[in-house]
Amino acid sequence: MNSQRFDIIGAAAFGFQSVFAERRYLSAIAVVPVCIVSAIEMAKIFGLDKQSLLTELVSLIPISMAGAWFMFLQTRLLVFGERALDKQAATTNDRRRAFEACALLWTLTQVAALGLVGYMLFWQQQITAETATAPVNIIGYLLIGASFWAIRFSIAHILGATGYSIRDYIFRVNGAMVSLRLIGLMLIVMFPVALLAMPVEEALIAAVKAENPPALSIAGLSFLRVIFNFILLAVFNAAGVYALRQMLGKGGKPRMGISV
Repeated sequence: MNSQRFDIIGAAAFGFQSVFAERRYLSAIAVVPVCIVSAIEMAKIFGLDKQSLLTELVSLIPISMAGAWFMFLQTRLLVFGERALDKQAATTNDRRRAFEACALLWTLTQVAALGLVGYMLFWQQQITAETATAPVNIIGYLLIGASFWAIRFSIAHILGATGYSIRDYIFRVNGAMVSLRLIGLMLIVMFPVALLAMPVEEALIAAVKAENPPALSIAGLSFLRVIFNFILLAVFNAAGVYALRQMLGKGGKPRMGISV
């Protein structure tokens, strides 16, 4: 039986509630990933005169791995009640393989998204210059269709973190409604976080474009932007856990911590 529905508002609400409830634990496990990503972002700002698609791809891999580790620990908490420092959470082969699957799925998703953005920019330039050929247009339309179908893989890393079969997920969860609902969930989750992060993003862009860019301000703003990105990851990941439980017929809400 194919499941194509989940409570979008309920998933988004659970995402925000669970992140708030477990803010201390999530803050603790985010320290190392946030520092890694911040260091990479500042190296790109201060070390590169001009960024390209290649530099974005090279930096994307460690950034994705850091984000995957954070979401892996959060997912294990929500699904199994497992905390990183608990004795029962000691590293095992199964847990290591689960993280590898989670990291691989999340990294592939991010690389695919970067590739899509790169081609869309190239396609737009071709259209603007009126040099777009039929093959270029056909590939563009095919990529748009494929990306819409592949939106369901935006939460596939959760399956890897819990050891659930990706093949079973693909066969059980299909149809356009899944993609539409996930898009709706993304927009609901992103809006409040983006609203808070917008002043930071605008200030960072202005600081970078200044004639004598203040290094300390840029570093601080870049660090704040990374923090907001991790807040967004945490909320969307928790909302994805809720959505998957409903789509896969697991019933009930995921576990939500009570430490405040």
